[in-house]
Amino acid sequence: KTYLDLYRERSCVLGKNVYYGKAPELCPGKALSIDDTGALLVETPEGDTVRLFTGEITLRVRQEKETDGTDTAKGL
Repeated sequence: KTYLDLYRERSCVLGKNVYYGKAPELCPGKALSIDDTGALLVETPEGDTVRLFTGEITLRVRQEKETDGTDTAKGL
């Protein structure tokens, strides 16, 4: 296996909903894959694919109410 194969297998963001960009203008998307150049491929809500080479992403976390009324964070 290549380094990129191992990197893809061990990625904790692939398949997850993320925000990318520079605060305060963060864009939502879904991390799809890592291409052969190492860029993260993110699908936008419009269905376009963005290639991210550098920068920071944030995983989106959903807040849900427990049966006792307290909040709990659940990853998507």
